[in-house]
Amino acid sequence: MMLWLPIAFVTLMALAVMTVFLLTFCNVAFAEASCGVRRFSTGLDVPSESNDRMHAWAANLARRVVARHAQQPRSAETPLAIASELEASANAVLERAAQQASSSVKSFCTIATTCPNPRPRQIAVTAPEVFAITTELERTYSNCDLQIVRELAVLNGRRARFVLPEEFPQAGITCPLRAPDGHCMTFTNRPIACRQLSDSCPCGDSGSCQGGSCKSSCSPTDVAEQLHDGISNGLSEGLRLAGLDDGAYELNDALATALTTPHAAARWSQGEAVFANCAKA
Repeated sequence: MMLWLPIAFVTLMALAVMTVFLLTFCNVAFAEASCGVRRFSTGLDVPSESNDRMHAWAANLARRVVARHAQQPRSAETPLAIASELEASANAVLERAAQQASSSVKSFCTIATTCPNPRPRQIAVTAPEVFAITTELERTYSNCDLQIVRELAVLNGRRARFVLPEEFPQAGITCPLRAPDGHCMTFTNRPIACRQLSDSCPCGDSGSCQGGSCKSSCSPTDVAEQLHDGISNGLSEGLRLAGLDDGAYELNDALATALTTPHAAARWSQGEAVFANCAKA
């Protein structure tokens, strides 16, 4: 009988240690997961209103992201890392704006899950955004599909050089990434300018509300605009300080160049002016 006491004690201690280990592991492994979705954290306090504070916050975020990645050894992955982090930050801010709008009125607001603006228009993109788009295209679509996108981008890029931005609809310049069913072919890596809230959001461009009165004078549309402008300005400044091409280019022209230039991302990361002949936006 006395022999069983030490054995039972050791067994209980082993079970206790194993339980603590499993609980600790689960807590670390799944602490950032909620309902199977990993939450992105910007690491900064996001302003609650879309005013100058939002613009300044977004610009500062973009500058910091570029500076951090530019200080590391540069390669073809550098622009992709910059674009991915800024795109995730933009989505995090828009998600918060959607939640705030939904709590303010009797309506539901979400991030757009399809192309939010199907009308032909000029879309400005930076090099990191273009390379994120081309990478997704090359990973997802066949050579035949890539050829169709490339040819349309080349054709549209030539047309865009001779028209004003407001003349895009009359010139038939459509987005080369818009699929026949209306979806964006690279929605995950779409440009910052295309990251908006859905049309169901209660506050539109006028700031009016369809489902009630807004608690804030800033509509979700304002948030998207301030976010885009802030990130664009900060990204441009950050790239310039890092000695990289900081231009904002017309999507078609930039996309055609990126798809037809060998090792374009790696060459851009080393300071080469890959988009020197592209139309500015």
